[in-house]
Amino acid sequence: MRFALLSVVLWLWAIRLTANWVYSWPGLHHEDWRYPMLREKNPTVELPVDLMAIHVFPTLQVFAAMLPVYAVTRSERAWGWLDVVALVVGVGAVLLQLVADTQQHRFARTKQPGESLVTGLWAWSRHPNYLGEILMWFSLLLFGLSALPGAWWWQVIGVVGMTAMFLGASIPMMEQRSLERRPGYQDVIDRTVDLAGETAVKAGVTVYEKVDQLVVDGAVNASGSASSATGEELRKINSGKVQNYAAILFAAATVLAGVLIVIV
Repeated sequence: MRFALLSVVLWLWAIRLTANWVYSWPGLHHEDWRYPMLREKNPTVELPVDLMAIHVFPTLQVFAAMLPVYAVTRSERAWGWLDVVALVVGVGAVLLQLVADTQQHRFARTKQPGESLVTGLWAWSRHPNYLGEILMWFSLLLFGLSALPGAWWWQVIGVVGMTAMFLGASIPMMEQRSLERRPGYQDVIDRTVDLAGETAVKAGVTVYEKVDQLVVDGAVNASGSASSATGEELRKINSGKVQNYAAILFAAATVLAGVLIVIV
């Protein structure tokens, strides 16, 4: 049963990915924008950089991210509630990508030069399609943890590596390209969080206004007359940006989820 549920997620993901490629592929004359970018940055080592960065490394990442599937095929443990959670996360991730792709295609038909997509899912996250991709691989990890919970330490390698690849390479390259081609994209970056979305910003604003402003400032004002030095140190806490609170909130939630999964 577990393998059947996992297969549903993988088939839906594969069909969506292939369909999106077929729909948007312009023909054999097309060259992915990453090739010229890497050539310009590394003219003397173009071939090895192209081979490793675009082909070999992502392929190894996919193999590593498929380790939980291997765990499922080697387990005789009965399926349970974590498999249902994995199915919901996986199907939701594919739907998230499908909606994001559809909104992007519709926008591409009418967009003006330099214009950015800032409606729909793209108003909540600058990269909802990447978020869906990460969640899909995370759902496979949940299946694997349900099958072999004691082998979590090698199953998480792929998801951690995949997330690091998106955050450390794919997203920065896409952002740099968008900044070069869209004059107003810096405004999009300033008001829309990377992967966490507008919810993170709203949560950060709440913490900033309710906790920081009321509690910290209250403590500062109450203690200011007694100790200016102490008050000055407390006021330093107040200088952080709202998105820092958002990042901390989501990092804490991620760590908590990981701990719960390992315990289960």
